[in-house]
Amino acid sequence: MKKLLTLLFSITLLLFTGCTTKTTDIKPLPIVDPNAEIPTFFRGSYISVEESKAKLKMAGFEVLDTFDAVDDGKTIVFTSAELKAEAKKPNRAYAAVMKLFVDHREKLIVVTNPVYYGKAYMQDEYNHNIFLGVQAKIKSAFPNLKPSEDRLDFDDLGDFRFMIDKPRYKDTVVLAKGYNVELLEKARTYKDGRALAYELKLSEETTLLGFALKNKTTVIIETLGRENAALMPYPVVISNGEASMLKAQYYVPLNYPLLSMIEFGQFESAPNEIIQELKRVYK
Repeated sequence: MKKLLTLLFSITLLLFTGCTTKTTDIKPLPIVDPNAEIPTFFRGSYISVEESKAKLKMAGFEVLDTFDAVDDGKTIVFTSAELKAEAKKPNRAYAAVMKLFVDHREKLIVVTNPVYYGKAYMQDEYNHNIFLGVQAKIKSAFPNLKPSEDRLDFDDLGDFRFMIDKPRYKDTVVLAKGYNVELLEKARTYKDGRALAYELKLSEETTLLGFALKNKTTVIIETLGRENAALMPYPVVISNGEASMLKAQYYVPLNYPLLSMIEFGQFESAPNEIIQELKRVYK
């Protein structure tokens, strides 16, 4: 009986103390270990494009388009209600889509990791429960996925840059200015629409686009690694009268986190060529 009274007293004291503690004095625990290594993507056993699309739809994803990423390989671009809701936030449109690469040559599938790209694109607004939930839906649709060797520490993703003099996520390039409707029309009609891989409207002010680029980016993928083919289509955001893009010095290394300075130097001219090609869309 004495033990029971002591226990009840302790619980009462704990509840009383908790009620009188100011919430500002409580420090939330970190959602993820800052030093945790986050894989860029997951690999899985080979299945066809049609079967991959069917599995994504069964898991509740919306398939936007299928893109010829490289020879003998196709990329499926997909989204979900959760991703679109996060991407509606200002300057977060790139978080709206994930990609699944079906490699007919190497006989495997590769799917982007929502936690990796979610942290990179959402930064301080990243909600781990949301992106971990999207990851769980992908893993349920494609059992036995294996994490990639490509990875970055969680804490590095939110402020990623390839080298000290290279751009971060916020250092975007404005390709053109004008009314949203005019910028969208130019994107849809450029090369008779063949260059536009997908279009995703996120709000009245913001639309995310994906563009097929010339052989230069295909060479990058074939040289640095086919598994990372989800690099393409190249994303462009039209929002509040501007068409903008992530700088290639940020976007390419984000998709190839094991990239060396020597490897990056092989494509020294590519970043400017990508900018010039995407600017031509809006001329």
